[in-house]
Amino acid sequence: MLQKVSAKDYPESSTISIENEETTIDEHCLGTTVNESYEKALNEQGKQSIGQVYFGYDSDYDTTIISLLEIIKPDGKVVKIDPEKILKKVSQSAFSSFSNIYTETSWILTGSLPDVEVGDIVHTIDKTITHKTHMENNFFDKISVETYSTVLKSYYRLTAPKSIKINVIHIN
Repeated sequence: MLQKVSAKDYPESSTISIENEETTIDEHCLGTTVNESYEKALNEQGKQSIGQVYFGYDSDYDTTIISLLEIIKPDGKVVKIDPEKILKKVSQSAFSSFSNIYTETSWILTGSLPDVEVGDIVHTIDKTITHKTHMENNFFDKISVETYSTVLKSYYRLTAPKSIKINVIHIN
């Protein structure tokens, strides 16, 4: 889908993405989340944006494994990247301050991708394994319809035991 999209289609955007998230939890709300993202650079600003990759996690609650990192060129050529070679910097995540919650166990893995060009698509798959919930036997997630970049398609799937009561709260 993204191969066919050009900057002319979305003149106000620097990137465009497809995002898929699938979460599976058990009766204690522990489980795994697999995030798959395709993000295309539509212009020079987009090229700078997708050339940097970020993966956040909280070591007190979960573990994140980067299972795929690749660049798909406009001609279809796929350049595989070894996440262990690219994701060198682990630092305290500043994002927790946005929630008005400070934690010393919130981390962000960052890395720079080589040779990213306008028209390239960065494809990532990461898996987060939740080994401790923030509130015992409670699951929380959010789906945002507003982001800093254009989203062409977004997919979310939650698989949970029938015994778990799911409450959906819609804000705005």
